[in-house]
Amino acid sequence: MAGEEQLAGASSGQFGTLIELLSSSFTLQMSFVILIVGLISIGIIYQKFKHWTRTKKFSYSNPMLAEIVRRAVLPILALFLISSINFYIQTFELFVDPTEILQEQINPELTAGETFAKILNSMNILVMAFTAGHIIAILLEKREKLKLEKEDFKAWMDLN
Repeated sequence: MAGEEQLAGASSGQFGTLIELLSSSFTLQMSFVILIVGLISIGIIYQKFKHWTRTKKFSYSNPMLAEIVRRAVLPILALFLISSINFYIQTFELFVDPTEILQEQINPELTAGETFAKILNSMNILVMAFTAGHIIAILLEKREKLKLEKEDFKAWMDLN
């Protein structure tokens, strides 16, 4: 029981507060601003894209594909944004100074860049799970509709 409490305390204290994290580095502050502005921009672009796809012919001719495209575009754009910021942080921010690398190897605590990279990795996982959940729901709904159509067709054939 005490081991579980110690483990929970260590993992919750590992990230600290977002304000402390952002105040530690100007690069992290700019990355966070770019992330927030990018996510807002993606949301606006997605709403316009969603409205545009509903006015096109393929939305009526192949509604399942149109729904999958509408639901998959937002997470794909978000994944691209989050992954590119994560790549930048891990490539350029984490490996700036060789003396910092030596200090990081001696000190087991995470640096601000490593913590931010972990947060971005967690966001990537959440977006992937969100996307998979939506697409699975669409496919299950389509399967159920096909099953009902098949039963209706059999009932109609029995009438003739």
